Amino acid sequence: MATVPAWATLVRINEYLPAPKRLDWDGDGVGNSYDEWIELYNGNDFAVNLAGFWLDDLANGGSSPYQIEATTILSAHGYAVFYRRQTKLALNNNGDWVRLLAPGGQVVDVVSYGRSPGYDRSYSWWQGRWQAGHPTPGKANFLLPPDPFYHISLSDALRWPAGRKVVLEGIITVPPGVLGKHLFYVGDGAVGLAVYQNGTDFYPWQPGDRVRLYGRLRDNRYQRQLFLPNPTNIAIIAHGKRLPPCFLTSAIGFARQPWARLITLRGQVVRKEGRKVWLALPDGVVPIYARSGLGISLRPVVIDSWWQVTGIVYRSRKTRVVALRSSADLTPWNITHIAPQRFSRLLWDKFEWLRRTARQACSVRPPARHRACVY
Repeated sequence: MATVPAWATLVRINEYLPAPKRLDWDGDGVGNSYDEWIELYNGNDFAVNLAGFWLDDLANGGSSPYQIEATTILSAHGYAVFYRRQTKLALNNNGDWVRLLAPGGQVVDVVSYGRSPGYDRSYSWWQGRWQAGHPTPGKANFLLPPDPFYHISLSDALRWPAGRKVVLEGIITVPPGVLGKHLFYVGDGAVGLAVYQNGTDFYPWQPGDRVRLYGRLRDNRYQRQLFLPNPTNIAIIAHGKRLPPCFLTSAIGFARQPWARLITLRGQVVRKEGRKVWLALPDGVVPIYARSGLGISLRPVVIDSWWQVTGIVYRSRKTRVVALRSSADLTPWNITHIAPQRFSRLLWDKFEWLRRTARQACSVRPPARHRACVY
């Protein structure tokens, strides 16, 4: 029998996930048993061709071996992830084997386990030992804490007690550095969440990027946050379309919105002061905040003009405001189809009432589910 080439001994099984459940690991839009995966790592200083190599589970039993395609090139110190939908390899939750075989059938690497590490958790190789914890498909493994991370939705993140370690997914609505040195924001259409990363070594995330986050829930300045201890707690899932904002038609609706939600509203400017302007809606006034340093000019915004704004429900000096992200969030509103009369300035008298209403709404944690996106 032919011997295994020396370079092949540095290609190893690096991580595997035998029990997917809620998360869509292979990106086909559905989280199911076909999201099982096996990750290989190339420890060589050069790329290798895995043509003819095999992935298998139990020898002489279990699933049929999968032969890796001839076009599979594994870059130097790179990773390759093989999903069950492609390999047809079914890893048993009550114990199984994972084997990497050379073209001639020789065993290059093999690992066995007695039971799965839990739903949507993986076994990963770290400094000479296997550990169970948070999956990192296609990325370097790292030392995992012993505490379990709970896989939850963004709505759950607003309800769960502070201090819980969780894993959640969301779409970037505000990239890092826009509304804070360590902050960025994610959403799912119904709710939003502020994310605080310890350190400033950010990947250049863009609005629309879907990410998976591993962190700890906490409450900070009346606002729920997810705290990330380091940049390795963020994983990119896909680059996609920007999340559409929730369209609001009333100030009362604005006062009921959960923190960090992406919204759009239209109104007439009734006050302007510093980096803030106030828009009059039919039932009250909503403050708009443009943070300095973002290149947002408020010079064109004059009293009695009409504007459409998009931004994040944000807290500025104990006041609920709409925080703009860029100059594109502030656009003139064409009102040629509306009667030319102005909103009454008496609306400004309602501002104090609106602020009291907003404070009351801020003290109540929003429900997990929200009604339609028009208020």
